[in-house]
Amino acid sequence: LRFRLETRWRVEAAELIDGLPIFEDVPVDVLNELAGRVRLRTLALNQPVFRQGDRPTAFYVVRSGLLEVIEEDPETGEERQIRTLGRGESFGELGLLMDAPRAATIRAVEEAEVFEVDQGTFDHLLADMIHVPDFEPTLQQLVELRQQPCFAHLGNDQLVELRGRGEWLVIGAGQAVVRQGEEGDSFYAISSGQFDIVVDGERKQTIGPGSYFGE
Repeated sequence: LRFRLETRWRVEAAELIDGLPIFEDVPVDVLNELAGRVRLRTLALNQPVFRQGDRPTAFYVVRSGLLEVIEEDPETGEERQIRTLGRGESFGELGLLMDAPRAATIRAVEEAEVFEVDQGTFDHLLADMIHVPDFEPTLQQLVELRQQPCFAHLGNDQLVELRGRGEWLVIGAGQAVVRQGEEGDSFYAISSGQFDIVVDGERKQTIGPGSYFGE
């Protein structure tokens, strides 16, 4: 009986993972193997999945219930809700790629269940996907977008959509991105390098990685 119940939720886990835009290119056989390694976790009201500052050890997909993403001020202890997560939404996978402390706390707003995919299984997935040309570059671009302060509040699905709607530009030294007097038609976030802001021929400011303009 337990085997039958586990088979049921493992199939469900595979279907939810398959529905994530970030994993849309994962073959069925890889998904099946991934489902066999998934754990099911039950969360009580206000129980955290992980806390801000924790080292990443897994990524998660919400099976049921509602979770909230909380940013904590390390000095005052004040909390700010960034967004909520519901069934079918994932979190934590970009943290595994970045190998950086968790940037926020995720906890249950109500009783909830999440599918947990540990670091070893995630690394195994990356190894299996080595023959899919766009998979790792896509993940790396999502990591770079998440590192931009102006996009840090976005969920993974939103980052995937953002990547699809925008484009990466390489700007040569001395080349103008926008010119004074032109109609504004784009928003820019700086990943690397420095840009001068020039008004009426006079340099007013120099901005670099993490800054943005055009909004």
